[in-house]
Amino acid sequence: MMAPNALEHPPRPMIELLHNYYFSNVDPMFKVLHRPSVRELMLNGKHYLGHKPDEPAVDALMFAVYYAATNTQNENSCKQIFSDEKVNLLNKYRFAFEVCLARADFVNSVEIEVIQAFVIFLVSRSFLVLTSLRTIGHWESLTSIGICPLE
Repeated sequence: MMAPNALEHPPRPMIELLHNYYFSNVDPMFKVLHRPSVRELMLNGKHYLGHKPDEPAVDALMFAVYYAATNTQNENSCKQIFSDEKVNLLNKYRFAFEVCLARADFVNSVEIEVIQAFVIFLVSRSFLVLTSLRTIGHWESLTSIGICPLE
């Protein structure tokens, strides 16, 4: 059984921060979203590409953005800014993303929002793996023996 607040979006000030972190840290390296449209959706609750903000496809997109943005922050930032452990936030957003993706019928969907959400989530997971390798020092040990982690 799912917790009653499992799919609850963060408070508005936190959404604004996550939006800004996404477009500062993820979007410059990986462009998949139309910034003005996403801004209107996330900060003003406007329709996104003709879909209401509470539709599963749009919710999946928003939780993917929250996940990706959180993933760019270090543990201390998460504690100071969001008052929570990074791992807790990532787990919460990942779970909500997965539920929304299932509700949007990901396997059969042709909606661009669903595809955008899925791609953002996959790319942000890759960032997490690369960041973890770098953090624990394996990046240098891999490159010293001729293996490039990006290949």
